[in-house]
Amino acid sequence: MVEIHKKVNSFRRNLLIFFCLITFVSLCLSPFIPIKSNFFIRLEDLILPFILILLIPEFKLLKNWYFIIIFSWAGYGVLSMAINGRLGFINDYFELYKLFKYVAFIILFYIFFKLNLNVYKLVALVLLILILFNLLHYYNIFHFNEVVMPSFATNKAQLDFFGKNSLGGQATKRIIGTMGNPNINGILFSFFSIYFIRFIKMSKWHWGKLFFFLSISMILLSQSRTCMLALGAYILCFVIMEKVNLKTILKLLFGIIVSIVLVKMMDENSLGYLTKAKFNISENGSLRGRLEAWTELWGMIKEKPIFGYGINKNYFYSHKLYSENEYILMAWRYGVIGLFFYLATLIAPLRYMKGWKLIHTEKSTFFVLLLLLFTINALTNNPFSNPVLQLLFAIGVAYYLSQFNLNEKKTRNA
Repeated sequence: MVEIHKKVNSFRRNLLIFFCLITFVSLCLSPFIPIKSNFFIRLEDLILPFILILLIPEFKLLKNWYFIIIFSWAGYGVLSMAINGRLGFINDYFELYKLFKYVAFIILFYIFFKLNLNVYKLVALVLLILILFNLLHYYNIFHFNEVVMPSFATNKAQLDFFGKNSLGGQATKRIIGTMGNPNINGILFSFFSIYFIRFIKMSKWHWGKLFFFLSISMILLSQSRTCMLALGAYILCFVIMEKVNLKTILKLLFGIIVSIVLVKMMDENSLGYLTKAKFNISENGSLRGRLEAWTELWGMIKEKPIFGYGINKNYFYSHKLYSENEYILMAWRYGVIGLFFYLATLIAPLRYMKGWKLIHTEKSTFFVLLLLLFTINALTNNPFSNPVLQLLFAIGVAYYLSQFNLNEKKTRNA
């Protein structure tokens, strides 16, 4: 009986590792699967039922206070839908489904990271494949943008106007990659840069240093201004948290400068979206469009500040409106209480740091930098609402939490 039990545990362990690896690879490299017009699913959705079965022995973890916050958010979402008469609108429930999926993948990867397996080679390999993919896309080698990219570009306009202005003339290229959107693509490569930044402080040479600067180069090619802001913020945070010495800081700055020069050499227009940015609202269509959307949504938020509009995804579809600010989006959907749940979901894991002071560990540093990435990008994007980025954040949370015991009583006694 003992031998059979060991075999079962070994099989379950191997299956768990398999699902974690396939999930990470899928998030980075697989396209959305079209079901019908404007409705897509992902490979992670297809394997989720099998993951839930695998996690049955771990369901006791659902009593953890962090997961209770998320379930409370989902419950409040249903209340908001009921108050707004939207219980019959199926597509709104997908936002609640994503929250449950978020919890499932945190638990899955929490158990995975508890095994203390080395994932460096896998992460490096996925990054190299992503770089190759994006370079084929950038230069349209082998007609890549006509043959492969349509499967990844859920917004056809992003691909139609790649390297073109509104008049069809030549313009700067912003890589949309496997994410189908330059801003989301920039956040994806930022995730990799946060993973590899830890190698910068090593005195000896490590390939992880090169991978860090390659990640920065790909962020530059996405030309996401908010990603650039976040990049500066989390590099500064890393330098402070890790007490990086002056010599290493100078090497870091030199590497960043080299990355910028190489990107500029790839194409004279490669950084045009950044260098030609105008801060005058009348001359900056992107900024003007965002401000108009924010003004409209803020006016509506003031009319229903408590319960919001019951998610109501159809409002954005019918008005062809993009919130482009996750804080405003959450307040509009769920009201200020829902906004609180959203912020708690992002920030609450920090509670595990003793006395709210940062624990000097690699996992804690990773999570703080990831948190900066998401909270800064939420100013002009909706990163947590994106099904890929949300699960990447779940992986980051699980990685961070794996250094603690999620059993509340044991955590307090630790």
